[in-house]
Amino acid sequence: MKSLANTPLIRRLNEVAVLDFIRDHGPVSRTGVARALQLSPPTITRIVNQLMAEGLIFEAETGDSTGGRPPILLEFNRYNSLIIGICLGSTQVRGVLADLEGEILERRTVAVSSGDAAVAALLDLIEQFLTIPRPAGQAVRGIGLAMPAALPANPRTILSAPAPNWSDLSINDLVTDRFHIPAFSANDINLAALGEYWRGAGQGIKNQVIIAVGDCIRAGLILNGELFTGWCKAAGEIGYILTERIQLSRTYTEFGALESEAAIPAIVRRLQGFVASGRSSKVMDLAGGELDHVSLQHIFDAALQDDPVANEVLHATADYLAIAIANLACILNPELVILGGELSPYVSLLIPLVEARIEGTVPAPPRLAPSALGTEAPIFGAIALVLRSTSRLADVHLPSTKVE
Repeated sequence: MKSLANTPLIRRLNEVAVLDFIRDHGPVSRTGVARALQLSPPTITRIVNQLMAEGLIFEAETGDSTGGRPPILLEFNRYNSLIIGICLGSTQVRGVLADLEGEILERRTVAVSSGDAAVAALLDLIEQFLTIPRPAGQAVRGIGLAMPAALPANPRTILSAPAPNWSDLSINDLVTDRFHIPAFSANDINLAALGEYWRGAGQGIKNQVIIAVGDCIRAGLILNGELFTGWCKAAGEIGYILTERIQLSRTYTEFGALESEAAIPAIVRRLQGFVASGRSSKVMDLAGGELDHVSLQHIFDAALQDDPVANEVLHATADYLAIAIANLACILNPELVILGGELSPYVSLLIPLVEARIEGTVPAPPRLAPSALGTEAPIFGAIALVLRSTSRLADVHLPSTKVE
């Protein structure tokens, strides 16, 4: 009978467990690691020597003696190498240089237009990070790219990215060939979910949804501790949720039914429509009397001043988001729903309204929380993607990187 034990796999899991334990609990002695993980001293010695040779851990100091020689303590080397995380938007490319713990060391932003200019802006930003002085021997481990696009089964190619007007672009190959550094790309909403799970509001919660509200409305799904993208990578396109029967007879192409009612442009249009019909609102004072200058911030600022029209818009937005969240609760049963995206600065006003709408409507309503990372969630996800895709830096607390 063939043994079920997979020795290389067990060795790999032990190495990851030791590295994770030292990262989370260091400085810690070899004996402390062995005791906590129930591994033999020879196994600990082998793994520690290997991790030290790779520069991932180092001997930090000596601990208190219990009668014999003081133990030498081990610590994770967060500066062993660095990671570049990039998020491509419709008007700019934002990027960070981070250490192996995800601490941001440098932030940069460059303007972006479309087509070849967007590619040039992306490459320029990476070039900026690579020219920042680093200690001798400190390499850039990888480049994570959060893309505003539905990626195909082969993530080396972007089939379409409407924001920068890209098509059939092998972005991973382009970046890797240019800089000779491994590049990894994924859909930005999936990476936002990964980022919140790793360093944001969803840490340790195996079933959660992040809803990003901006020009469109999308969701990133983590189910049983893994990112879920669906059979054709369209899971989470909740902007197309239908909210009433009349929508069944319509065709939605660029924007879905929910987005037409609750995305940021729809929120602004609703307020503008009320004012255009003759209703008075403090929003107009905040917008300098110009209806075309009304912004999302004007609406929420007016709502904070108890403006009736702004409050009506706020309540309508909460209604539509509540419909979407109630549907997700019935189908996916998430423990947590995180509200973020460009709406992040204002969700604290919306969450109590949404909770009140959902109460009593579904068997197991999820807990609602604002994003802890805001618009930087995809960037943290891009960093996590590199961590999970390179060497032995896989973090058992992160979901699977099958994020096409």
